[in-house]
Amino acid sequence: MTDNIILSFNLTNQVDAIGLNLASDNVFKIEAIRARIESFDRALEANVFFP
Repeated sequence: MTDNIILSFNLTNQVDAIGLNLASDNVFKIEAIRARIESFDRALEANVFFP
């Protein structure tokens, strides 16, 4: 497996939200990205949903 993360933007009808689809062989990388996004000054929250 590779260390690459596949990122694709998901357009939503909400003006105050950005949806992202992340795929990785390492769930901890996705959690690290989520935590980094949530640390941004104007980010209210960042959530991860696993199928």
